Amino acid sequence: MTSAVVTPAINDYCTSTGHSAAALLGATAYDWHCVNYSRVDPVYFDVSLPAVCRYTVGSSATIDRFVSFYDANSWQCRV
Repeated sequence: MTSAVVTPAINDYCTSTGHSAAALLGATAYDWHCVNYSRVDPVYFDVSLPAVCRYTVGSSATIDRFVSFYDANSWQCRV
């Protein structure tokens, strides 16, 4: 059996957990955050990529990994 590679739905995960959106606050793989916008300032929260992968794939049998630490868009969910 070969594993499937799926791009994690970080923005969808953030909005599904009650946040306003996903925000990329840098250029590395660990710079993703969920954000809540308010009238004063945005509030940022850490993102759990294992939880994002479970949300994206719909099961708990996933592995999260990134191809390059210096590429924030290189996250992968492997099923």
